[in-house]
Amino acid sequence: MHLLVFNVVDKNEHYEIPSYYLARNSQVCDSDNNRQNQFKELLQERYEKVCMVTGTRLTVEAVHIKPTSDGGSNVADNGLWLSTDWQFLFENGNGYWTLEDTGHYYRIRLGYLMFKDKRYSNYQNKPLGITEDYARSIYKIISKENMEHRINLYKKPYH
Repeated sequence: MHLLVFNVVDKNEHYEIPSYYLARNSQVCDSDNNRQNQFKELLQERYEKVCMVTGTRLTVEAVHIKPTSDGGSNVADNGLWLSTDWQFLFENGNGYWTLEDTGHYYRIRLGYLMFKDKRYSNYQNKPLGITEDYARSIYKIISKENMEHRINLYKKPYH
């Protein structure tokens, strides 16, 4: 049995991504040797080290929306900041979970296994972001093209 301890951000707090980060939306990491570290640093700064799903500040990782193996780049608008378990399940695909574009924000859609797991089921249909306002801010700065690629990559029946 694993014991996970989370430092969860107050979900009643109002979150908005500062305009400074909007200007850096398509900043690219410049060095091949350091690109993953730079990508991670850009996302840490942009999302203030808070998981975009759970609100935890512990055990969080950078993840590419469009994997580099599929032609994605280390551009800030091609990244999400997720807790380790959500990051692992996002990167490994196989229908664990995906995102749905509502036109205003991205909504979490769980695959069967996660939907049936009590640890995750309450995240079904929640916005990607701690609050709906924060989710709308995120929606404005994430690459629509890369997100569309991700959504289409794992189009399976979700609950």
